[in-house]
Amino acid sequence: MLNRPAHLFGVFAATVGIFFNSLLIAAPAGFLPQTIDLTLNRDGMLVGRIVDPRGQSVANTDVTLLDNNEIVSLVKSDLEGNFRVPNIKPGTYRLASNNVTQICRIWAPGTAPPAAKQMALLVTNKPVTAGQVAPLKYWLANPTVMLGIAAIVIAIPIVAFNASKDRHAGS
Repeated sequence: MLNRPAHLFGVFAATVGIFFNSLLIAAPAGFLPQTIDLTLNRDGMLVGRIVDPRGQSVANTDVTLLDNNEIVSLVKSDLEGNFRVPNIKPGTYRLASNNVTQICRIWAPGTAPPAAKQMALLVTNKPVTAGQVAPLKYWLANPTVMLGIAAIVIAIPIVAFNASKDRHAGS
C-alpha cells in the first residue's frame, strides 16, 4: 500500500533536487545563485563588470552566457573588468566566469521591471591570500592604525615642549 503524502513528497523532493542540480553546474559548492533581473542597453547589449572579493577589477577573463548549458556567447573582460555581450534576446540565462555563476532574467529595453539592473556585477569567489596587498597600504587603510599615528604625531611635540619647559624651570 502506498502512503500518498510521503510518496508525493518524495517525488517532489527528487524533482526539485534534479532541477537545482542542473542550475548549479558552474556554481561554487554550497552556493545557490539567486535570479536577478537585467535590462539590455539600447543597442541590445548586456553590459557588466567582474571584480574580486576586494572590489578590484578582474581583467582579461572569459565571461560566458549560457542557455540550458549551451554557450550563447563568450566574451572577455577588458582591463577594467567590464564586459559587453552583444545581440542577446530577452530570456533567462546563466552568466558565468571563473568560479562564479549568476542566473539572469534578461529584459528588452523598456520592458524590464523597476528593480531590474542596468549592469551585471559578478564577484569572483577566488580566495584572498596573504601578500596580495602591500603591507603599508594595508596598515594605512586601517582606521585604528591611523588614529594611533595621529595621536603619536600630536603627543610627541607636547611631550618635547613640556620636557624643555621643565629643564628651563629647574635651572
